[in-house]
This record gives sequence, C-alpha cells and structure tokens, in this order.
Amino acid sequence: MHDVAIIGGGLAGLASAIHLARAGAKVLLFEQHDYPRHKVCGEYISNEVLPYLSSIGLDPAPLAPKAINRLLFSAPSGKSISAPLPLGGFSVRRYALDEHWYQAALAAGVEIHLLTPIIDVHFNGETFTLKTRQGGEFQARMAMGSYGKRSQLDRVLKRSFFQEKARYVGIKAYYEYDFPSDLVALHNFPGGYCGVSQVENGLVNVAYLTSHALLKRHGSIDALEQQALSVNPHLRELFQLGERITPQPLVISNVSFRSKALIENHLLMNGDAAGMIPPLAGNGMAMAIGSAEILSGLALLFLDGNISRGQLEQQYQEQWNAMFRARLFWGRQIQAMMGKTLAAEAAVAGLRLLPALLPLIVKQTHGNSPQIARQ
Repeated sequence: MHDVAIIGGGLAGLASAIHLARAGAKVLLFEQHDYPRHKVCGEYISNEVLPYLSSIGLDPAPLAPKAINRLLFSAPSGKSISAPLPLGGFSVRRYALDEHWYQAALAAGVEIHLLTPIIDVHFNGETFTLKTRQGGEFQARMAMGSYGKRSQLDRVLKRSFFQEKARYVGIKAYYEYDFPSDLVALHNFPGGYCGVSQVENGLVNVAYLTSHALLKRHGSIDALEQQALSVNPHLRELFQLGERITPQPLVISNVSFRSKALIENHLLMNGDAAGMIPPLAGNGMAMAIGSAEILSGLALLFLDGNISRGQLEQQYQEQWNAMFRARLFWGRQIQAMMGKTLAAEAAVAGLRLLPALLPLIVKQTHGNSPQIARQ
C-alpha cells in the first residue's frame, strides 16, 4: 500500500512526487511516456515559483536557464508594445527540465513506472485501486491526476469537457535565430498567436497555437507558417532568417481551455488536468507548479491524520480557486482575441496609448512576488 499514487509525470506530477517523497511519504508515479522527450510548450516560467522549487531541491540554476525580464506583444500588422515583466521569469527546455526532475524524483525514492498508462481508477471509500494498461493493479491512500491537458482517462472518468472536441492545435520547433535572451515575445497572426523565447542552450523556442481548421485549410505546417504566420512581419523575419533545427515540428491536437472539475470521484486533479491557462497568458508552467505546492502541502496534512479526506478536498478546492480562478478568467478573456485580427490590432493600439496597462494585465495571470508569496 502506497501513501500517494500520481498519474502523470509532467511538472505538477513530478513536483508533487518529489515534495511528498522528501517529506517521508511512500509515493508511486505512473507516466505513459519515457524521459527525456520534447513537448509542445512555451517553456517560460515566472519567478514566483522559485522559493517553492528551492524548498524541495529543484532550483533551476544548474540547468543554466535564460533570465527573462521583458515582454513584446505584437498585432498581425507588426505593430507592437513592449514592457518589463513585473516578476521576471526564466526559460528552459522541457526536455532538460523534465529529465532533471525525473532524476530528482528517483533520488528522493519515488517509485516510477514509465510507459505505463492508467486505464481505470476506483475508490472504495478508503483507498484507490489503479489499473494499468499492462494489467497491473496498485493501491494507495490517495490519488492525484497530473496527466496533462487531455487523456483517455478523462473519457473513463466521464469528465464533461472531454465530450466536446477541442478545436485548437499547438505546434513547436527550435530555431537558430538572433533573438534577445531576456525577452519573451507574443506575436498575433490571423488565426492564432506565437510565443518566442530563447532557451538555455541558445536555441530559440517557437511555439504557436492555431485552429485545426486553419491548419487543414493550408494543408501543411510549412504552408501555414509561410502564408498565415508570416503575415506578421516579426514572424516573417524569423522564418526567413532563422534556421529550423527541429527536423519535424512537434504537434499536439485537441487543446482545450474549458473549465474542468478539480475533483473527480475523490481523485484530486493537479496542473493542466485541473485547469489549463491559455498560452497567451504566458504562465501555465508556473500555475502547474503552484498547484503542486498547494496539493502536496494538504496531502501531507491528510497523510499525517491532521485533516480528514473531506477537509482535504474542501481546502484544496478553496486554496486552488483563491490562487487560480482569477488567472484562468483573465487568461480566457485574453484568449478571446486569439485569431481575431481587429481585436489584436485594437488591443495593441490601446496599449500603446496607455503602456502602463500591459504590466497590469500581465499581473492578472501571475501570482505574487516570491517575497510576498512566502510572508
């Protein structure tokens, strides 16, 4: 019998596993893929998470991340506005970050099962039974769902958002390109938007979100980039002067930003499984880490007998909403401009008239400064 079973080994799952294992819990983690692997991800994390990461031995400094302190936001026409990021952040490849955290989880004593999808979870009132695709069964006192944006387990759990087909697709590739190391850029184009930042090895991460319909209309990723993304002069220059290093761009489909239930039959959702902040808001990775901090702290209180399961679930709901509900709301409002040229142009024009508004908008999708967060 394990104390905690975690389904999914992304940022939220690994952070929770390491936090709990280092506190003495017996932790089991299932990941359907292997490490390391590339993921479709913007790879920017705000500095609000640094105190927590340091507290569980995951200071990113050994990975030599790029320090990010400026934001550039552009409309499809190329008109843009820049602003300092209120908290600042850092940029590092998920390929390196996940591998580093995976090794840290092993060192902390987490029992990890790679290439092991979970196909069913059952709660009998006291313990969870998890069934793997390979036919194995495992028991734990509590279980967390940290498996990302969308999974077949969502179908098994009959989660409401899974019933609707998501219309977004995410695409990512690395480029050799002369791009400032301290900048993250968000460039709108007709039908989507693209994030650009330099990562720890000097390459430039180019990740964008668009619709399935637009990709299908253009017929290929190359045509999409040449005809749609390149309407924005900033992206046109990138594709003309930059050299794509990734042989084939990474693609993820059925991306959804719908609201999700935080708890499903006592299974506690974490990270993107709990709620995905739109990439245009720029802080989804920090949100995943923050949700791990909340849930892990409460899990230890439950495992030590200081709170009941009902109190665990109630307090997790309350604390998660207090930290993230407003971020998700503002993120979805910003997301509403996605692909709408007139809205993006109007937004940039308005922000250029009132430039102080941009840092205020960014703050709506970010948490407190590290100093305030720990007081």
